Amino acid sequence: MELVFITAFEVPPDADEAFLASHATSGTMHRALREDADFRFVDVARAGSPEIPDGSTGFAAHPGVYEAIRSDGSPDVPGGVLRIDVLEVPDAGERLVETWERGRAVLAQQQGWIGRRLYRSVAPAEFGFVEITRWSSPLMFARASRQLEFAEATATPYRSHAALYTVVADA
Repeated sequence: MELVFITAFEVPPDADEAFLASHATSGTMHRALREDADFRFVDVARAGSPEIPDGSTGFAAHPGVYEAIRSDGSPDVPGGVLRIDVLEVPDAGERLVETWERGRAVLAQQQGWIGRRLYRSVAPAEFGFVEITRWSSPLMFARASRQLEFAEATATPYRSHAALYTVVADA
């Protein structure tokens, strides 16, 4: 089982520089493309990174230890943008996993979709699941998300904190 440390940070849009100066990433730091994202930054670090992220930056942090439970396509290739969805799942998440599986065929047919991975927390965490999906560009994601079939296949009954992200630092 490969563990991943994912920390979502609440950073006001005017504090990006201060945040980046205060936080040395132990993995890959992603910044939301839109300023109104719930979490402006998300750090994703593989187990075995030089340091386990501790979130001590002076900004609200939501850390968790996760394992990949589903993967489809090629989410780890470089380039494009990531849609990172931090999910509030108060139960075991069976419905979320079922929704994820149903969306497989629909996503695979979308132009610009590259791959995705679903993570489940392995220790107590505020957010039980995180989904990371790679798209070739924000435009391709926007086009896909306007389709009714896409919306139905990816709808979740849980509170979602999703945004598109780009890499700003890599350890």
